Amino acid sequence: MATNILKLKSGRKIYYSTKESIENKLISNKIKLNNLTDLENKVYEGGLKIWECSLDLCYFIDSMSFEGFNVLELGCGAGLPSILAALNGASSLTLQDFNDYVLEANTKINFQLNGIDLSKCSFVKCDWANCLELEGI
Repeated sequence: MATNILKLKSGRKIYYSTKESIENKLISNKIKLNNLTDLENKVYEGGLKIWECSLDLCYFIDSMSFEGFNVLELGCGAGLPSILAALNGASSLTLQDFNDYVLEANTKINFQLNGIDLSKCSFVKCDWANCLELEGI
């Protein structure tokens, strides 16, 4: 699988799927996206891209310890900040996104690329309007 690499100031690297790898995973799972986009006007801005703020957050938390912390990432998309939190010792992680296929073809794959134990992760599909109603969040 083709990967991109986020290189942090600490020297740590975070691996994540290329757009082409994600598209191939979606196609192999028979998930069709209109024009290969996951946007929903006025509802969802897309979890199949790397948002600049996600990179900024990774640079900011690069050297922070997450020992014993439980992490919640809303609108996780690729999940890069949570991957870094896991690498920095987080006890458990809950990752939420609007679409199942983002979690399956993007988030979980990225966790695996970085050697994160998925048993300490929960992946939740929901929108923010009903997210807090879910048990465990």
